Amino acid sequence: MPDHILNRRGEFDSLVNEAKAFFEEAANQPIGVSRIQEFSWLHLSPEQKIRADDLRRRLRLSLAALVPGIQTSPLLDKRDLRRFARLGRTMDAALRFEAFRQSEAHGLCPHASYEFRESSREIAELLDLVPEANTFDEPSVAVEPNAG
Repeated sequence: MPDHILNRRGEFDSLVNEAKAFFEEAANQPIGVSRIQEFSWLHLSPEQKIRADDLRRRLRLSLAALVPGIQTSPLLDKRDLRRFARLGRTMDAALRFEAFRQSEAHGLCPHASYEFRESSREIAELLDLVPEANTFDEPSVAVEPNAG
């Protein structure tokens, strides 16, 4: 993975961990905010809402910085880029306890943390297909010395 993409991947992973901690904190409130519904967002403290919005902003910037790696990877195509975008929008919506798309597996009110975690896992799988920097170098050809 090229160094700039590797750095962006580290930023993305760090944001994912920060968001997971945010969801855990929200779920541990007396009301137990965890499901994707307006009720959950309304029960967050003003500080938590600011934190969620900041995480969303930084996540969008991080995802945008990762797009060139997805676009130039010989192992990924336009469908993967669309999937990357859909997963990013799902993560963004989960941080507001909103649904980007209907989750069939968990009924009408899935857990925001589950949607976020699964989407971030799928994005990580896509990023694993962005090759190392030296993959793009031309293969070296061994040249035998002249015998005489």
